[in-house]
Amino acid sequence: MSMTQEFDPRNFMAQRRERLARIAAAAVQPAWPAVEKAQAIKPLPAPRPLVKPARASKPWFAADVVFKPTIREVQVAVGSYYCVTAMDIRSARRDGPIIKPRQVAMYLAREVAREELTKIGRHFGGRDHTTVIHAVRKMEALIEVDMILAGEVAELTRRLSGCAS
Repeated sequence: MSMTQEFDPRNFMAQRRERLARIAAAAVQPAWPAVEKAQAIKPLPAPRPLVKPARASKPWFAADVVFKPTIREVQVAVGSYYCVTAMDIRSARRDGPIIKPRQVAMYLAREVAREELTKIGRHFGGRDHTTVIHAVRKMEALIEVDMILAGEVAELTRRLSGCAS
């Protein structure tokens, strides 16, 4: 507006409305790509697969993929299932509430993760491999007679195998 033109409040308000509408449209527009990007986020990937080809001549297929969790993943899964921390499972404590989850975790680290006894012992607070053998054998014997424990171990095995959805 130049100084020689007469001030028109209606024109002033119309221009102000248009300017505010453009500002509002510009403020809203960048938000939509962010919403679309947030909707495109995928869930966490499954545990790392260990590929086992059936034959050297045959290419591997999805059915040949076996999920192998780490010892740490086993400790976290068992700890959350039994409401104890992974640190408690690794600790030197021998309290009643800790013994069962630790032995279940050692059993699953051997059976599901297929780790060596010495490596399992190192991940469970530097325990000896004979302690791991004792835990594995004790769990095998208890699973045969205790159906509740067998169900708990089966559920944990299912979760750790990547079959849970």
